[in-house]
Amino acid sequence: PVMAASGYEITGEEVERLAALVATVDDAKYYRGKGGTILHEAVCCLLDGICRAKVSFQTEVVAKIDNCVSFSLRHLNTTVQDYAVTAFKSLCHTYYCTLPLETQIELTAVKYIKRIDEERNPLLCQGYLLALGCCPANIMWARASEVFACLRGKALVVNEENANEVEERVAAVKGLMSMCQTLSSSKNEGEGRGEALAELLYGSVLPCLLQAMDDYTIDNRGDIGSWVRQASMEAIEVALFALGDIEGEDLKSQNASGMETIETRAVGALIKQSLEKIDRIRHAAFLHTRKVLSVARLAKRIEHWTELQAIYQPSLSDFGKADLFDH
Repeated sequence: PVMAASGYEITGEEVERLAALVATVDDAKYYRGKGGTILHEAVCCLLDGICRAKVSFQTEVVAKIDNCVSFSLRHLNTTVQDYAVTAFKSLCHTYYCTLPLETQIELTAVKYIKRIDEERNPLLCQGYLLALGCCPANIMWARASEVFACLRGKALVVNEENANEVEERVAAVKGLMSMCQTLSSSKNEGEGRGEALAELLYGSVLPCLLQAMDDYTIDNRGDIGSWVRQASMEAIEVALFALGDIEGEDLKSQNASGMETIETRAVGALIKQSLEKIDRIRHAAFLHTRKVLSVARLAKRIEHWTELQAIYQPSLSDFGKADLFDH
């Protein structure tokens, strides 16, 4: 990508060598053993760089890149999953963006929803869920309901059988957060998208995240539900930011007579986590509550706004911070 940005044009011979390299790494035997994880990371970085450099490949080579990325998404290491998701996003923006919309949908959202539904081992679904939540905006707007239904189905505890599948639930919640970010950043690119986003957030996403905040699953690893709650707090922050960023003051926040608005319930859920015994949960709760309270447009939709402002004293300087106590 650096060479491409500086004006360097890749020659036909170099393209052929890169195509041969892609064909070489598209072989499962290279990923066996202890060094397989390191190679997964390196290959994902390589493919991400190739995609961002916009190297002109034949369809067969692009298919091999897609196969390599999908293979890495099945890895159990979260670092590999993150690298694979980054490569997936670059793949979509470089090679799939010029295809017909239905073809793009088939190669991304439909493919991963099908794999998530068919996969019997929930641990292998984590990368698929993350990638599904990172689909490009045009795909997400076209299939938002199907994507949400898939992510919601994996984000919540359904029965005792899937209670210990916490890694899958964390990935699904992170997928929902990415989905909110994608839809929010592209809401001004089409007519009626703001209203559609508000309806999705109020009617689907926030209720789902509030349910995830009640995950108190415990096994021999301890309070594994706290992993889901921590991811849900960050997702709630993103969802409320998206609501605050929608133009117009007359949003239907489901505040029927005598009932709390869903924004108030969301902030209440964040504050509740401030009373947990786990330090990282209390810290995260304070961080995300303070960030949410800095969104002035939410003032009319959150009860006791003035009192909360006095307690938390939010600041615009909190944006972008992962830890309020870093100096």
